Amino acid sequence: MMNFIEIAARGKLKQVPEWSIYRWERINNDFIVEGAVDGFFEATGGNGDSVLSKPPLEKCVVTKQEVDKEKIKFEKKSGLCSECIGQGQVLAGWDNKIGNTYKACLKCCGTGFAVKEKDKTMGEK
Repeated sequence: MMNFIEIAARGKLKQVPEWSIYRWERINNDFIVEGAVDGFFEATGGNGDSVLSKPPLEKCVVTKQEVDKEKIKFEKKSGLCSECIGQGQVLAGWDNKIGNTYKACLKCCGTGFAVKEKDKTMGEK
């Protein structure tokens, strides 16, 4: 699953693709995110065991506008819907007997393709 918040933060911090969000906080429509390049193994010495070392976290604010900009870039580049990532369906819920349930994506009407805003409104020319 694509995470447009993570993509925007990665670009803002000029980070590599391996950089991931470790924690985030939503404030109104914006996000405070902290992340780092995934941990790495570091030898502990005498017994030869290795442990996962926690890399230093970087923090930034990602606005709703920055997330929306990343979604638009994705749709222009791929031609796919940014809501369902081209699958035509989105998560509707979860049930302990059957697991995830899905429904047709409302943004693309279940096609999986990016839709221009005016194409979604009936009767607009």
